[in-house]
Amino acid sequence: MMPSLRILFLASLLAPSIVQAQIYICKDAAGRTLTSDRPMPECANRSIRELDGTGITRREIAPPLSAEQKRERQLQEEKQRAIAAEIEERRLYDRALMTRYRNNSDIAIARQRAISLLEDQMRIDTSALEREMKVMKTAEAAVAATADRKGGVSPVDQKRLEEAARVVELRLSSIESRTAEIERTNQRFDHAVKRFNEIKSALETGRSADLPR
Repeated sequence: MMPSLRILFLASLLAPSIVQAQIYICKDAAGRTLTSDRPMPECANRSIRELDGTGITRREIAPPLSAEQKRERQLQEEKQRAIAAEIEERRLYDRALMTRYRNNSDIAIARQRAISLLEDQMRIDTSALEREMKVMKTAEAAVAATADRKGGVSPVDQKRLEEAARVVELRLSSIESRTAEIERTNQRFDHAVKRFNEIKSALETGRSADLPR
């Protein structure tokens, strides 16, 4: 092979490695610019610029995050996930709302059905409470009748009174829960009506239905 051809051949073999050579540049803590063909320990916590063999910047290598920065990024990521989950929940709610109801009358019927069931349960509790209060008063009278006697209150009467009081307390708690559930149900349907009308209005006017809830 002629010398000139040999030189061209060797140059063609070396060309890819020359083009692909990497250069790393950064400034150390003292502000000095450092350059190397590989990442430098002096710049382990500094921003590094990576160049290719032609001097064009390939990428910027950011310095490692501090513990505080990592916590901040984690909080931001959690916030973004929460926002995304809320948006998806809203989308599913809106879709179910518009699928289930055709108009406000449908929502009113569903509300009345749900409230009626709760009111029926409330009436059962109220009726039972009246009976249980009578039992407790009878037990109280029995305890009071023996309180001043020499032998004192009968353990059997005392136990009956405590049991009757416990039953009454549980019934009152149940009634309180029913009352709160009726209020929550009404609030839920109030919200359904409001959101239903927002979406309907948006569809009719061509606006976005992504409104505050």
